[in-house]
Amino acid sequence: MNKHWLDELKERLANEVVDPDVMLDRLVLSGIIDDKGQVTGHLIRWDADFAIAEIRLAADTKQIDRFRCLNPVFGMPGTELRVLDRDTMLGYLKAGKKIITAEWDARLSMWRQGPLVQLSANAWIVCDPKDDNGDNVGHLPTFS
Repeated sequence: MNKHWLDELKERLANEVVDPDVMLDRLVLSGIIDDKGQVTGHLIRWDADFAIAEIRLAADTKQIDRFRCLNPVFGMPGTELRVLDRDTMLGYLKAGKKIITAEWDARLSMWRQGPLVQLSANAWIVCDPKDDNGDNVGHLPTFS
């Protein structure tokens, strides 16, 4: 396959402030093009009610006290961060709300969709239901 289009795109993007490789990676992550550079014709939409972006751990426990969450709008990450307490998060999960994690990618200047958040058998808030020894939603940043 001729990659002339890729060189031409990189040349056009070189005139932009953003690194051309970063711009291409953003297009792939968004679903606009696939990893071969073919136009897909659609965006990858986030299928979730909330995306946990930051957490606050409770003192001397294995629980997360507060969750700072993005509220996806029309399948896109959104920009507003809402703070939810543990009881609210438990209520949403028990009600069947779809909660995921989100990680900020500084290189691409955009949010990356993370794994699904679930309740373990012992009501811990986790990404891996087998992890039943305390709340664990991955390596998200903390806030105070």
